[in-house]
Amino acid sequence: MAEISLEGLLEAQRADYDANFSHIDHKVVCDEAPSASIRLHFVRADASGQPRFRELARLLVRYITVYCVRAERRKDLPELQRNEMFMQCRDLFVPLKDSGQVGELLIYFLLETVLYAPQALKKMPMTTNPNEERKGSDGVHLVWDEQASVLELIFAESKIWKSFSGALDSYVSN
Repeated sequence: MAEISLEGLLEAQRADYDANFSHIDHKVVCDEAPSASIRLHFVRADASGQPRFRELARLLVRYITVYCVRAERRKDLPELQRNEMFMQCRDLFVPLKDSGQVGELLIYFLLETVLYAPQALKKMPMTTNPNEERKGSDGVHLVWDEQASVLELIFAESKIWKSFSGALDSYVSN
């Protein structure tokens, strides 16, 4: 059996996740199969008990070029060109209050740091054409399932809700 390692393709750092997020694991035991595991991820709180959203925003800004641009294009750029690339990537994010682009960046970060699933397709360069509407998944990532010897494709869709109950209500009503 050929061993496949996607770890070298990961660009988001697990240490960044650990510094900004925590999680709770919960096992759901049913009378009949299947059972399920739920993992809830949340932003760590500051000393006053408030979620550290400012720190999370700063973290995600650091990943903008990694999220938007292939590694080959970023490799070996002089500092001024790296700075220009950052500004171009930043400008790809539309300044609308209800834009889902920040959620797309967040789902990218979580898939890489939690599931260790590297990004296979960069959406941002494809969705910035003003003549095209957004189509498709918010993220396409890869995971190798060792037990089944199968390469899994993850198609991610991000939605950000103000409350957990609001997210559940939306899911149940669909």
